[in-house]
Amino acid sequence: MKPIAVSTTIVALAAAVATSPTESAKADSEASVPSSPQLREFDADFPVLRDGRNLTDIDLFRLFVSNDFIGFLAHEDQAVSDKLGELDDKPYQREKYEQELRRHTALSEEFRRRRNALSGSIFYYTVSPDDQPSVEMKYIDKQFRLQTNCSTTSADKIAMTVVTNGELESLNDTDISAGRSHRSDCWSDPETTETCCGLRLPDLPTRLKASIEDEFGKTVHLRWRWRGFGEPTKTNLLLYGGIPATFHKAKVRVAWDIAAELVDDEGKVLWTAR
Repeated sequence: MKPIAVSTTIVALAAAVATSPTESAKADSEASVPSSPQLREFDADFPVLRDGRNLTDIDLFRLFVSNDFIGFLAHEDQAVSDKLGELDDKPYQREKYEQELRRHTALSEEFRRRRNALSGSIFYYTVSPDDQPSVEMKYIDKQFRLQTNCSTTSADKIAMTVVTNGELESLNDTDISAGRSHRSDCWSDPETTETCCGLRLPDLPTRLKASIEDEFGKTVHLRWRWRGFGEPTKTNLLLYGGIPATFHKAKVRVAWDIAAELVDDEGKVLWTAR
C-alpha cells in the first residue's frame, strides 16, 4: 500500500509553526514540499473582546474543549476535511491517514499551546434568536426571567440551562451550562404544561423593564460570559415519558463565573446579571 499523501497545506502549516531550527528540521523531515498557507493568527480564530475572547466560531471552540486535534486540522484545512470525508466508509485507510497527520509534531504542539491558553480564558458568546429560539425574556410572578429552554417531560436544570445549544436532544460534552449559577431555577410556565428553566432577574434595572419585552432579540441582545472549559457534569434528561421512557444521559460542562450580559447593537453592555 502506498503511503497516504498528506495535504501540502498541512505540511506547510507544520513548517510555519516551527519556532526553532530543530522543529524546522522535524517538519522538513515529515515531507519536503514548498511553503504554503500558515495557521490563522490566534486572535483571528478567537478575537479579543474586552478582557476575554469572542466566540465567533462555536464549532472551533468545541474542538478545543474536546481536545480534537484531527478535527482542528480539518477545520483549518479544507483539503484535510475533504480527505477525511472521502474515507468515512474506509476505516482502515482513515486510521492510517490520521496517523500520518499526528506525526506532524510541530502542529500538535501548537494545538496544545492554543488549547492551554484557552482553558483559562474568559469567553463571550452572543446568542442568535435564529439558532436558539427557545431563549426568551419572560415576566412571571412579578419578576423577569431569562428562559433558556422548556420541556414537557423533564426538569434537569443543568441540561436545560445550557447556553451554547438550544436543542436538548443534541447536548454533548462540549456544551456549556449555567446550571450552577445562583440565579438558575426552573418553573412551570403559566401558559403551557411545560417546565422551563433559566435565570431569575429580579434586579433587572427599571430603565430596561419598560422596553425589554419589545426589544429583546431586536436591539437588546443576550451575550454570555464565562471562564474556561467548565466542569464536566452528568445530566439525566427525560426526552419521552412513555413506556419505555427515553433518557438522554449527556455530559455537559458547568461554566465557571458565568454571567448574562444584555448588550446593544454595538456590543455596549447595558446590564450584567452576575
